[in-house]
Parts: sequence; structure tokens; C-alpha cells
Amino acid sequence: NNNNNNNKSGSNKEKMSPTFDVQPHLIFRVTAHHLTRFLKWLARKYPLQSVGYHNELLFTCVTMDSVQAGGKYEDFGVGSGWEMFGILSDEDKTAERKIVLNTVFNVIQRMCDDAVLSVCLGMIRMFPVVGSCKENNVEELFENLHLHDYKEKPRARMQSAPKKYELEVGDQLLLHPDVIDLTPRFEDCDHMLNFLPWKGRWLYSLCKKEMFDCFYNQKAQLMETHTKDNGAFTPICRAYYKLNEVLLRDTFEITRDMACIDVGAAPGGWVQTLCQHGKVVVAVDPAELKVPHVPFKEDLDPKSLEEGAVVHVRARLQHAADAMKMFGPFQVFVCDMNVEINFVLSLLNDCKQFLAEGCHTVVTVKMFKKRKFFLPIVREVQDKMREMGFGDLRAMHLFSNKKQEFTIVATKQSAPVVSEITEEDV
Repeated sequence: NNNNNNNKSGSNKEKMSPTFDVQPHLIFRVTAHHLTRFLKWLARKYPLQSVGYHNELLFTCVTMDSVQAGGKYEDFGVGSGWEMFGILSDEDKTAERKIVLNTVFNVIQRMCDDAVLSVCLGMIRMFPVVGSCKENNVEELFENLHLHDYKEKPRARMQSAPKKYELEVGDQLLLHPDVIDLTPRFEDCDHMLNFLPWKGRWLYSLCKKEMFDCFYNQKAQLMETHTKDNGAFTPICRAYYKLNEVLLRDTFEITRDMACIDVGAAPGGWVQTLCQHGKVVVAVDPAELKVPHVPFKEDLDPKSLEEGAVVHVRARLQHAADAMKMFGPFQVFVCDMNVEINFVLSLLNDCKQFLAEGCHTVVTVKMFKKRKFFLPIVREVQDKMREMGFGDLRAMHLFSNKKQEFTIVATKQSAPVVSEITEEDV
């Protein structure tokens, strides 16, 4: 009960509305479904601090201590990113202000290259903030953005949240064609006009198009990130991204001398990931496998297989002993079956004799009944896996996971090892 209460209070704190006078530096549109995971990744990798969450908008500020000289994220505050913010006032050209603007620019660029975030980046929108003015006061907006000082009027694409404000404000801006041109297409613009209505004011910025190039190209980057250098192909299902995200988080490394087994492999999302890294993948599933593979036969010669080959055992696990003897011991065991976790653990226990010491193990815990708190279930699974001889347990609520599922990574030990799973990754 205490754990439940702590989880509840933490969740409420994350969703508190920002104060009236808040002046954020960067706002994200993030659904409540991704909020907790996004906040934890933000705290690990970026010099931003949450100052409030309201109506799917996450307000953040640059943590100046970490980006100033000698800080943990000093490299975020350097460069010429501040020049992307159009014509700035003298107040915005101070050394400290340039550090803030450089940091905002570098955060956007690095998030678009963040292999872990790329899974959900298409569902996130980013709004850099330079200043504010009274809501519906177009003249003040023009004056603050120095639009009258441009030699050539900007051709801007607007973005706001909620999106309906783009139409409302767009109608007002269209009355001033001599000051700014508007276009609905990113390809046709040279600037991005970002604004968000907030408690009677507009939070705004006018940025050069180049600042958002990486974001609007993120779909192509998503494929490039996940396929890496292994040739272009389309992941056949969403499961591919889960195991790939586990590897991108540097939990462990699969090398070309490792034999891998995927129990419940069809249609083959995790197999696609494994065959890019491992020596051989044994896919056990009575259903059809939709990736190139070699059917298992008793007279199959393992030496005849190419590097990264997939061997499909079209049967249930209890009838796959011959294949496991032929290709084991395995250095990697994975299971993403759509069944209760106790059944997954029983399959893992059946396979244990064919797993090498130190075998990297990845299983997905799927909850078919809605639950408010995950941590008690995580600890229950932890205890059972420890009793089975697995240690170094780590539980993660991946960006690729659904709301009611999480992923556990473990290592087979020679003897049970006492270890703890913390809330850090859950």
C-alpha cells in the first residue's frame, strides 16, 4: 500500500499544471500515455527540467547549472544555434540568453537523432519559446518578433497546440500579407512560427526552417536508425522495435558468435532484430514465420548455415528439444508471446538446461487486466526469476511497450543472486 501511495503521489506531481507566471524555454506535446517514460528519459539525457504539465503540454526549462562552463551538459550550451531564432532583441543576445537558446536548439537536434526516442518521436511535437505577448494581440507579436525589420518578409509555417489555434490565429495573420506569408507546407516555408496560448498570453518563437529539418525528416531517420547498416527492410510488426530498443539502451550486446533462441517467434519481429546481430537464430513457433528462414530438419548441418541464419522449428517448445541440442547452448533467450507471464516463465524454465551461463534473457510481461500500479507485479516476477537462477534483473517500460506491458532483461547465473529492481526503469 505504501508503494502504491508513493507511485500515486509521484504521478500526480508530474501532472501538476505550471504556475501562471512560468516562462518555459521548450514545450513538448506529449500524451499522458508516454509522459512518465518521457520524463525519465529527459532527466537522464537532457539538461531540461519539467515545470508543469497541462492538457498534454509539458513545460520545461533549461537547467543553467548543467549547461554553463564546467556543467554536466556544457556542450549543449555552445555553438551558434541561437542564430536560428530569427531577429533577436538586445536582451536576447546576452551571453546567458545565448546559452539557453543554444541549448534549446541542440536538444531538438539531438532528440531527433536519439535512437531510443525515435520510436515515439512522431507522436511528440516541440515548441521552442523565446517570449510572450498578450493573446490575440497581433501587433505586439509582430513587434516582439521584429517582423517589420526583415529585408524579405518571412514565409512561415505555423504550429500550435491545440491545433485549432493555427486556424484562428492564421485568420488574423492573413490580414497582414505585407508583414508575413503563411504556408501549410513545411517544404514551402523558410521559417517556423511556434505559438501556444497560455492563460491569456501567447508563448511564441520564430525559427529558421533548418532548425526543424531533422524533426520533419524523422520518419526516414526512424527506419535508418532501426535498420542501422544491415540493409533496408521494413519491420514486419511492432514487436521489432521493442527488442531493438532494449539493445539501443545498451542493456547488453549481441555479437556474431552468439546463438539465439526466440520462443513464440511468429510472425518474426524479434527474429528480425536477432538475425542482424547473432550467429544463428532458432525460432520456435508452430505458426508461420514471415522472415527468410531455413526449416529445421534432423539432418540439418549447422556448418552449412550463413551468418545470421534463421532456423524455424515449426512446433511447440516441448517438441523442439532436438533443435535446442543441436544449436545450444544459447547465449540469448527472448520471448514476447501474447500470454500470461507465468506461462512465459514456465517456458523459460523448460529451456534453462539449454541456456549458457550468462545467457542474456528478455521477456515481455503483458497484463490482460487493467492495473493502476506495475511495481508489485515487477517484484513478483523478479522473485520468481531469481528463484530460477537469473540475476542482474532490469525492468523497463519501453517507449515501444504498450501501456499494460513492460520488458524484463536478466542474465542466467550459476547460482541465484540477490538483486533489486528499482522504479528507475519501470
